[in-house]
Amino acid sequence: MTTEERLEKLEKQLTIGRWIIVVLVAALVWLYMQTGIKDISTHKLQLEDENGKVRAILQVTKNGPSLGFLDDNGKARAGIGLPKEGPAICVFDENEKPRAGIAFAKDGPAIALSDVNGKPRVALAVDKDGPTLKLIDEKGTLRALIASTKDGPVMTLHDETGNDRAGLCLTKETAGLIINDEKGQLRAGLGLAKNGPMLALDDEKGQLRTRLQVNKDGPAWDLFDSLAKPRAGLMITKDVPQISISDENGKPRVAFLADKNGPQVTVFDEKGNPRAGMGMGNYGPAIDLFDENGKPRVELVVGKDGPKIGVFDENKKPIWKAP
Repeated sequence: MTTEERLEKLEKQLTIGRWIIVVLVAALVWLYMQTGIKDISTHKLQLEDENGKVRAILQVTKNGPSLGFLDDNGKARAGIGLPKEGPAICVFDENEKPRAGIAFAKDGPAIALSDVNGKPRVALAVDKDGPTLKLIDEKGTLRALIASTKDGPVMTLHDETGNDRAGLCLTKETAGLIINDEKGQLRAGLGLAKNGPMLALDDEKGQLRTRLQVNKDGPAWDLFDSLAKPRAGLMITKDVPQISISDENGKPRVAFLADKNGPQVTVFDEKGNPRAGMGMGNYGPAIDLFDENGKPRVELVVGKDGPKIGVFDENKKPIWKAP
C-alpha cells in the first residue's frame, strides 16, 4: 500500500470519527486548528481534501494529544483532546463558537451545552455525590439546579442575581419546599414529615413568626414574636379547641378551651402555675383561685340550687363554706 493510499484510508477513518458526539477544552482545540503547517511528522499529521484544504489535524503537544476537524471553509467544527485534566470532546458551530462539550475529569464526567455566543447554558455532571444538572442564563448566572444526593433529590431556583429563591427536596423521612426573599433569606417553608404537614413563615430577619401544622393530635397554629418566642397558639386536640397566650419568655399565661363540659379559661403566673380559672361545668359557671403552688384555695360555683363558695387550705381541706 502506497503512502497516498494509507492517507486516504486514514482520512476515511477520521471522517467516521467526526460523527462521535463531541467536545470540551475549546481553547486547546482552537490552538491546534489555527496552525497552517502542511507537513507530516512524528508530532503532527494533517489531512487535506481534494482541493488542498486542511480538514483534519492530529497532533501531540505539551498539553497532550488532540484531533480536530475543520469544515470546507477552514472553520473549526469538532475536536478531541487529552489534556492532563482528562479526555474532552467539543463541537463548534459555523462561527467557531463552542456549542457542546463532554469532558472527564478526576471528579467525574461532565457535559456542557452553550448558546450562539458560546456561553455555557446547560451543565450536567456526575461526581461522587451524584448527578447535577444546572441551567444558566445568558449572563452566566445559575438559575436552576437539580441534583440527586445520597439523602435524596434536590431542586433549587435562582433569581437574576443568583440568589436561591425556591427549593424543593425529598428525603426518606420528609419532603419540603422553601421560599427565600431577594436577599436569600428564608421566608416560607412547607414540609411533610412523619408527624404530618407543616407550614412556617419567617420575617425579614429569618425569625420564625407563624407556624401551621397538623399532627396526630390535630391541627395547631402558633404565632411568634420578633425573638421567635411563642406568644399565641390555636389548636384542636381530641376535638377540643384551645387557645393559649404566652408572655415575652414564651411561657403560657392565659389558656382558653371548650370541651364537652363547656368553655374554660385559665390564668397562669410566670412560673407556669395556674392562679385563676373560670368555666362552665356540669353544675354551672365556676371560678377557681389557686395559690403560688397551683393548688385550689377558693371555689365559687353557681349551680341549680344557687351560688356556693368554699375556701380550702394547701391540702385542699375545707376551711369555710357557704352556704
